[in-house]
Amino acid sequence: MNKLISAFAFGLLLVSNVYATCANPAPRAQPFVAPSGQGCPSNYSQSGSTCTPSGSANFVFIAPSGQSCPSNYSQQGRMCIASSSACYAFVGGGSCPSGYSSQGQICIAH
Repeated sequence: MNKLISAFAFGLLLVSNVYATCANPAPRAQPFVAPSGQGCPSNYSQSGSTCTPSGSANFVFIAPSGQSCPSNYSQQGRMCIASSSACYAFVGGGSCPSGYSSQGQICIAH
């Protein structure tokens, strides 16, 4: 019986890890100012240097120069573009709040 319970608990652990989501997913796409010399990513329209989301645009934030984007974000120049499974990430300047880990100057929700 103990082996059966252990196997069931292990199975639940595996399932929960597969379907685990972050406590704070990436927010809806918002307008932002593109870095100098860069155009807007797909699903954003451009007016001057402002990128405005349209359709199924994903959340974007601008990484500090030389910093790579975190997991579940694709990098286009300095822009970090969230995937559908991305947790919220932002530039924190080296100090991240509780519930976030840091990757250089970027804070990423757990």
